[in-house]
Amino acid sequence: MRATKRGEDFHVWNPNPESQNKNSVSFSWLNKSGSFGGLVFGYDNGFTLLPPDQAWEAGFDPISALCLFPYDAATWNRSDDGCGAYPGIPDSGPCQAQGITEADQWIARYRDHGMYGHQCSFDTHLVWPVYQGWEVRSKLPDLHKLHNEVMLRAWRKDDPGLPLESFFYIGGSAKGRGEAMANQRDFKAVIGRWVPVVQIVLPQSEGSDAYFRYLPEDQAVPETRTASIPSAMH
Repeated sequence: MRATKRGEDFHVWNPNPESQNKNSVSFSWLNKSGSFGGLVFGYDNGFTLLPPDQAWEAGFDPISALCLFPYDAATWNRSDDGCGAYPGIPDSGPCQAQGITEADQWIARYRDHGMYGHQCSFDTHLVWPVYQGWEVRSKLPDLHKLHNEVMLRAWRKDDPGLPLESFFYIGGSAKGRGEAMANQRDFKAVIGRWVPVVQIVLPQSEGSDAYFRYLPEDQAVPETRTASIPSAMH
């Protein structure tokens, strides 16, 4: 899921043109073992992507993940598409290159330095590092509300192959709901495809679940579905 904010002459589903990481886009990954209670910058809406296997089956272009940080890692200023070192902090580069392959090693190195620029990133091309990234969060339950950060490979502007799954807003936010509905309307007008607006309630305590709700009254565009989705591969 990617937290977004509407702006002039900019569609939220496109990579940020002002980002120095031109080949990557920052997301968070919400799952049972890696939940969090709020979005970056206190944002209240955004969009979700289909997982690569489901994107492929639906005829869209899978978006690959590059690296994972257990917490927000200030990737805006990092090298190597947001996965590298933070300026002035040499040991903030990729974890495996520093011999950090276990959650306990990560915690021992970074727990007392604060988060953000001091973290190293886990390689998402392998299962074990991803698992260790989630293990960090499970072993630091006092930090459960802080979102994680996953860098995904960037895509081209207004890409019809983007596997966009939904526009979401945080439950209780009238502003977020309005922006999500406006984004749904824009996406249908520009890309020509309907995707739902979904309400998300994030867990506010460790061990709680997130909730997702589809409400007909949240849809700015009447629901339209097709029996099959034409291939958008390129």
